[in-house]
Amino acid sequence: LVYRFAWRSALDRGIVAVALLIALFLAAAFVAVDYDAIARMLEDPAEFTGRAAIWQAEIAFIADHPLLGSGFGTFADTGSLSPLHNYVAGSWVEAVAHGHSGYLQIFVTIGAIGLGFTVLGLIVAPGIRFWRMDGSDLDLKAGLFALFVFLVLHNVMESDFLEGDAPAWVGFLLMLAFLYRLPLRT
Repeated sequence: LVYRFAWRSALDRGIVAVALLIALFLAAAFVAVDYDAIARMLEDPAEFTGRAAIWQAEIAFIADHPLLGSGFGTFADTGSLSPLHNYVAGSWVEAVAHGHSGYLQIFVTIGAIGLGFTVLGLIVAPGIRFWRMDGSDLDLKAGLFALFVFLVLHNVMESDFLEGDAPAWVGFLLMLAFLYRLPLRT
């Protein structure tokens, strides 16, 4: 619905961009105001079905290996070979199938350099492409944009980016294929 409204004119796109920035500012303000409650929730390893403990281990690993990470494909379903093995107490990490955050998992495996290229290629470039599209066929473009936004946000809590034949990753690739076949504004 927002896409259908926003992509009619440059003014509408600007209004939506400003509204999104205001929403992000308000969300950041909420986090700042209630930081202690959020910090307590994230400190409990049982919160978010164990995600907090996984994220803590990932962040500790990233602090030690910020640029290049552990190598592509070295994290998901690796059992005792997991790069996080030395960053947790106990052997529970051997049963972890993925990082429960696509962005953190990419940071762990291919480092800041790989994360930067991934964000540029999978978020920034398609975002620019959506911005530059012409005004025709709004229903298809709105559907593609909704899928794009969902998967970008979904990767905050799940790991879908670069995940082989995972349904969400395949859906993202199909969305990109359709997106790059559509005409741009001239």
